[in-house]
Amino acid sequence: MTQRITSIVIGIFIVAFAIVVPWLAIPKIGISWDESFQRHYGEVIIEWVVHKDPQLYQDTERYYGPLIPTLLHIPESLGWTQDTVSIYELRHWITWLIFLTGIPFVILISRRAGLSRLQSMITGSIVATTPLIATHGLFNSKDIPFMSICTIITWLFLRYLDTPVLKRSVVLGIGFGLAILCRANAISVIAVLMAVGLILWRPSIRHVANLIVTALIATLITYFGWPTLWINPWTEFKTAFITMANYPWTGSVLFNGELISAQQLPWIYIPVWMGITLSPLFILGFLSSALYGITTVKKWIQKPNYVLCLLGSISLLPVIIGIITQTPFYDGWRHLFFIYPGIVILTMAGLCFVSQRVSWGPWAVSVFGVLYALNTAWTWIEYFPYAHCYLNSFAGQRESIIYNWEMDYWGVSYRELLSSITPTQILPDNLPASTNIDLLPRQKRSQFTVVDRPENATLFITNHRLRRGPLPYPREAEVIRDGFPLSTAYRLP
Repeated sequence: MTQRITSIVIGIFIVAFAIVVPWLAIPKIGISWDESFQRHYGEVIIEWVVHKDPQLYQDTERYYGPLIPTLLHIPESLGWTQDTVSIYELRHWITWLIFLTGIPFVILISRRAGLSRLQSMITGSIVATTPLIATHGLFNSKDIPFMSICTIITWLFLRYLDTPVLKRSVVLGIGFGLAILCRANAISVIAVLMAVGLILWRPSIRHVANLIVTALIATLITYFGWPTLWINPWTEFKTAFITMANYPWTGSVLFNGELISAQQLPWIYIPVWMGITLSPLFILGFLSSALYGITTVKKWIQKPNYVLCLLGSISLLPVIIGIITQTPFYDGWRHLFFIYPGIVILTMAGLCFVSQRVSWGPWAVSVFGVLYALNTAWTWIEYFPYAHCYLNSFAGQRESIIYNWEMDYWGVSYRELLSSITPTQILPDNLPASTNIDLLPRQKRSQFTVVDRPENATLFITNHRLRRGPLPYPREAEVIRDGFPLSTAYRLP
């Protein structure tokens, strides 16, 4: 009874968190770097479907999955939102709701992995409240929806393997198709699921044959749901898959104070970024779980937990493959957010198994959980609403962190910065520094003038992206969290 009541309390907390956070944060969150491109992509998709506008085949975003950009643009196309502020705030609400759709499936997968109801609810709450992930859930319409859909198809696949009947293969095909419409390289995730699942569960030939129906439905949904494929479908899809699997971005990234080409990243890039953006307590829990798994590997071989084996495969293989193939990652590890729910479930499972082996285990895990909750709460309070900028103590000396690592690389703090300064001539450091003017009150936004030469500007607006040191100008205004300047307005001479 106690566990049931505690589970209900945690469920209420998740619901409250899901309502309060966007209600307070969305009016402050600005337009991120990619949002204007995604908004335009959604528009040209709808224009192609309705009016056969050929602009779609010139759009640089056309190889991104069309599902989310189209979904986000529908309210605007129907005229439900007119002003730029309401357009982007509604987009952020929809993105948040997409993020939330994955949380119940995290809980369901946790139950199938052998965790209790309470442990599964805690696992779901960790994913829902992780500062980095949840804040991205407010505006990142690329990586967060993909994380949610990957979580859903994992549960659908586990459900099919439990009872591999035709009805469930149809539902699985729909899930796979939507995942591919979200991102073309969902095929890689699906391939890992299928390969590992079929090896571990060994279903009958008849049940495997049902997967042909799954593949057919996924193919049809992909074709009819992706207008880019309507002309030369095989060629266009092949290009989309190759492009998104190894995105040809040739820029540089700021990594530990050095500018490094995204094409030549060190193998430690992803592990380090994960290590400095997650709670040190969570990292400790993950390492403890991993150590337990290594020391008890014989036990797992003799009596494997197939669900945990599957989760381990889809959580760790993408990292290993990315390192081996030198995939050009940038902006931290956001491209791999889809592995995070699996990592959390594995960590929780490991801690639960460890706690059962020693008499003081339950007490230690309880204390650990309380400390983690306090650390998470502090992070939200200290960084709100920009908790995606959180860097832990592993990131180095605090006075130099902003010049060693990217923080608000999305530029969503520009909205607050621009709101705090008097309208004048500004020189934007990058795109979101100017697009966020559109989120200011109508009268104020018209008083800003964007120029492209320093001699014509009064203020230089920057989010310190790729900047390895401070600028020699007086600071007019700043958005600061935990002592770090996320964005700054410098007064030019």
